[in-house]
Order: sequence, then structure tokens, then C-alpha cells
Amino acid sequence: MNITSIFNETELAMFQRQTGFTFGEFFKTADGVLFAVDSQSGQVFIGRDLLKANVHELESISSFSQEEDGVVVAFKSASAVKINASREDAVAFIAQLGDISGDAVQGCLSEEGQAPHGNQAEHVEESADVLRSEELAEFYSRLENTGRSQAIGYLVSETGMSVEDACKYVDEIAGQGSIEEPEPEADTDPDYRRDGTMTKKAILDTVKKLRPGDRIHLEFKPLIGSLRVYDTEYRKLRVDTWGSGYFSLTFSADDYTSLMDSAAEDLFDYIDLYFFCEENSSEISCHLKRVTILKITNA
Repeated sequence: MNITSIFNETELAMFQRQTGFTFGEFFKTADGVLFAVDSQSGQVFIGRDLLKANVHELESISSFSQEEDGVVVAFKSASAVKINASREDAVAFIAQLGDISGDAVQGCLSEEGQAPHGNQAEHVEESADVLRSEELAEFYSRLENTGRSQAIGYLVSETGMSVEDACKYVDEIAGQGSIEEPEPEADTDPDYRRDGTMTKKAILDTVKKLRPGDRIHLEFKPLIGSLRVYDTEYRKLRVDTWGSGYFSLTFSADDYTSLMDSAAEDLFDYIDLYFFCEENSSEISCHLKRVTILKITNA
């Protein structure tokens, strides 16, 4: 389901400007409550309507736990919220929270209500070893077609893994993990750093060549959470200085192309690249300043 089937694009754009929250993958309960995580802004949405009160900062969450019929999210300065979700959706939501809030997922309880014990690597290996061939096939299908959180939800709901073991197993298979922001390299290559990530110049040079519909390989590091990797379709660019406070730029150049190059350099931190997300059949975006790899593949 696409979020635009629930709210129109104008409502979503206004809401994004007011709160900074952008819908990507989301879940919906039988009684119409939506719950979603925006890893770029570090916020959580829980509610039926596009109200600012339904958006919460990750830092305001004191705990979250899975129950038989959903998930309970507790806040530091507000009442706890009980989301009556299916077991699989609840697990997938907790996986997303844990993915972007780091060690917080360690506080999630397993199905029996006990925190996992012993060597975690051994737990993951033992859990993986008991998966039947058809379960493995379904797991890989979900990981490839519907994303990390849905794959975790499947492992917990259908195979009996704990949330923590499922997160570790998926991250091991997918090769996901937090990365350090790379330092610029003082060498002769103006496009790439020694770790293979692209410089600002290389990213802008690639962006200039993009046309809607181009196939791209995109890797970026969100504000909070693990490296994201997409082989997807490029859609558009957008400059958004909303929320930057006092903002003033002046450019001068000998010709139009040089002027635009100068503008792009100074606006780099405010340029968003939009692409098609197959996980939820919608457009999502990332800041160019968060991009580490961008290649046009057209394959």
C-alpha cells in the first residue's frame, strides 16, 4: 500500500514541512492507526491523522516491547501507546526502531518474556540451522522484495526466533552495519576516497547527468541507523531550505552553467535526491550530503 492512497500529496508535503517526517515503509492496524519510522529525521509516527502531535522524536522513547497482540511504545514525557498490530507487523516495527536507535533493541524481550542469554553468535547460528529449506526460501524472498523489517518479522512470527536473534541474523546476511563518516582523502583522486566512497565533487558530477527514469546504484548513510543500499530508479531532485533559519546566498559567474555549478556547490547540503522504493511502491528521498555511492547503471 502506498501512503498516497491514504493522504494526498499536498497534505503529505505540508506535513513534511511542519514536522520533517517523511513516510517510507509504514504499517496500518485494523482500526486505522498508522505507525512508521523515518530514519532520516529520527522520528516515529503513531496515529490516524497528519497531526504534529502524532510525531515523536526517537529520543523521547523510553522503551518499546512486543506483546501478544501488538507493541507498546513508552515515552519519557507522555503516556505509553499500545498499537494493536499483527505479530509480524509488530516485530517488523520493533526491528525498525532497533535499527535506527542502536542499543535500544537490546531491551526488547523475546516471545517468552526473557532477555536472550549466552553467546549471541551461537544463538544466531543455532536459530539459522533449524530453518527448513522452504522457510529459508521465504526469508530470502522477503529480504529481497519487501525489505529488512519484513524479513525480521517473518523470522520471529513464523520460525520462533527472538527479535534480537532475528535482527542479528538479517544483518549478517544482508551485510548491513553502521559505518563511520569517512574523512576526505588528501591524495590525487578527486572523485573517490580510499574507502571507495565518493567525494562531493563526484556526487555532483553524477547528479548533473541524471535524467528521470535512469537506473542507479545508490548507497547512503541516514542520520541514524545503518547504511542503505538501493538499485533503483531515479525520479527527481529537490532543494529544501525549510527549517534552516536565516538563509541567504549570493552567486555570481561568467555564464549560466558556471552559475548553476556554483549554486549547486553551496546548496549541496539542502539538495534531496528522490528515487523509487520498491519496498512500499513510493518515492522516497535522501540528502545528497548523506550519499556515499551514486552510479548510473541503466541496466
